[in-house]
Amino acid sequence: AESERNYHIFYQILSASDEEREKYSLTRPEDYRYLNVSGCFSIEGVDEKEDYDSVRSAMTTLGFTDVEQDSIIRVLAAVLTIGNIQFKLKEQGKGEAATISDPAVIKTISTLLSCSPQTLHTSLCQRINFIRGEKFIVPLNQAEAGDNRDALAKMIYGTLFVWLVNKINWCIVGGQAMPKSKAFIGVLDIFGFENFRINSFEQFCINFTNEKLQQHFNHHIFKLEQEEYQRENISWANMAFVDNQECIDLIEKKPLGIISLLDEECRFPKGTDKSWLEKLNTNHAMGQTWLLLTIKNASISSKRNHWASFLCWTKNVDFPREQTSRGWKSSTPIMPWGKHGFC
Repeated sequence: AESERNYHIFYQILSASDEEREKYSLTRPEDYRYLNVSGCFSIEGVDEKEDYDSVRSAMTTLGFTDVEQDSIIRVLAAVLTIGNIQFKLKEQGKGEAATISDPAVIKTISTLLSCSPQTLHTSLCQRINFIRGEKFIVPLNQAEAGDNRDALAKMIYGTLFVWLVNKINWCIVGGQAMPKSKAFIGVLDIFGFENFRINSFEQFCINFTNEKLQQHFNHHIFKLEQEEYQRENISWANMAFVDNQECIDLIEKKPLGIISLLDEECRFPKGTDKSWLEKLNTNHAMGQTWLLLTIKNASISSKRNHWASFLCWTKNVDFPREQTSRGWKSSTPIMPWGKHGFC
């Protein structure tokens, strides 16, 4: 968003020494699409270089090897560079098939990830459909290839994040003791329920998480406590509260919840916003938590009836193609994950 930064670690690795930035093909924050959209590159009072040195020192203290640290920075540099991939029509006037505008960007990414440039190019510009046992290769248009690019970047970053959390736990507890240990480090970062004019899919997920936390709070503070009072014959005034179970079911319940239907639609070769929306309206139009929706400006403006507010968000097909994921996992020998069976 405007005036907001991306993840701090990106700015930190870009503050590294000239030698390190050259090693990882890094330049300036202004040169990366994932960073320059907001126009905010620095925070008053924050020394990126000092924070970067602290991160590297912490990893060394925890037992991260030099190879693992090098791999982590390579992955982060690759994620930033993936965001700079642009697409063009493969052949003007001959369909809508997309191709990479600047092959040099693909070469940089493949070097960072130790994967084949051709495999990466193909994975970003094509999808593979299996119909009745037969394989069909379908070229992506520019918009689809762009979605595929961003989905790949998110998948790589997410995989690295999960690996880091597990690696830290492994370093603290020890590999042999980890399966039996009840102690672990987790991450809880909640922004609170927010309602913007247009919300991203990520905001939808954040708000859904808050619904789940609200349910957890209701269960332990209201339901269980009052049951305990009743068992102990304690005199108290019954506390009424809003049960958000119906709202949660609308989002997560299988097979007809919002997320399940979205996942299903993303897997269909010809899935569209319109067909997904029709399924939502068909299955939920009679529910109290759903308002009938229509397509607006070629994107989905979704609303659900909520006791706090209305939530509107725009759907983005953020689903990495199977061959893209497979190519990434099988073509990166420099990556640390897998060593301890984390992923």
